[in-house]
Amino acid sequence: MIRCSRSYRNWFSKGELAGNRENRGRFEVAIKKALSDPLIAGWFDGSWKVRNEASILGRFGKLRPDRVEKGGQTVILDYKFGQPEPSHDRQMKKYVEVLRRMGYTSVEGHVLYIKH
Repeated sequence: MIRCSRSYRNWFSKGELAGNRENRGRFEVAIKKALSDPLIAGWFDGSWKVRNEASILGRFGKLRPDRVEKGGQTVILDYKFGQPEPSHDRQMKKYVEVLRRMGYTSVEGHVLYIKH
């Protein structure tokens, strides 16, 4: 959880998340709640080789998934703070397709909705 807390503070310092203290507190609670899921928590346990917001050039142009993790498999994560939309799934399918074309095997993608 320490790693997550640092990431969370970095999001605010970089301007990736904004808001007053009350909103920040709600975001922090929502993020911690999401990380209470054992599957999700496993992606943040420090055992993965992680690339955050790395640019990928492909037939769809320049793509920037929020997080790509490489371990026994490749996991792509994209964080959303709003409501689910069909465009989110289409975006994730593009990420997965591009990584498979690059030779990555066992690729899976997940859109993580942080409800606050």
